Amino acid sequence: MPFLNQRLTWFLSNTVSLGLVLEGEADYAAVPVLLRRAGAAPGRGAVFKGQGVECAIPTLVQKKLVPHTRAQILKGHSKVLVIIDRETRNDCPGDFAQRVQAELVRQLDASYGYRGTPPVSVVCADRTLENWLLADPRGIRSHAYIQRDITRRAGANVDGLDALSIMRWAYGSGRAYDKTRDAAALATRVRVERREVRQRSKSLDKLLREAGV
Repeated sequence: MPFLNQRLTWFLSNTVSLGLVLEGEADYAAVPVLLRRAGAAPGRGAVFKGQGVECAIPTLVQKKLVPHTRAQILKGHSKVLVIIDRETRNDCPGDFAQRVQAELVRQLDASYGYRGTPPVSVVCADRTLENWLLADPRGIRSHAYIQRDITRRAGANVDGLDALSIMRWAYGSGRAYDKTRDAAALATRVRVERREVRQRSKSLDKLLREAGV
């Protein structure tokens, strides 16, 4: 028993508690599933309900991200992940995430004296949550929802694809893909522990690395 108690103490002390700030209800349901499958420990996230088309970064940060990020910081998490979609923006996803993160840290500092603890990281899905689901085309094919094989359409790199259209095609004619209803169920089939899945989406790999996986 003493050994087990020591192991439990070590595990708890070395597990990063993740606060999440997410774009929509589907992300709220599905992203924690992906993170838990990878062995991470996400807490209950917050939803900022979309960013608007080509919303300027300072406005996006001020109106959408700062309030929810501040709330996650106050919960005492080890780290806070802010997850946004690139959608139709022309920005490189990595550059977009860095610019959002820099502005978010600046505004948190200006308004609340934030000094970097806990760390806040911004991850950009390229282009949407569905791209992360497509990163394992064989995995999600095992779900009854998926009627067509999307392996060829996914290819070796799913980032940047019109994943929503591919997902709708994969459903066939018997059932329509519904993001809020279906994303979490499909996320349970994404084998994030597999190297080839992470290689198929650099933005998914970025999420997992930022989560400490």
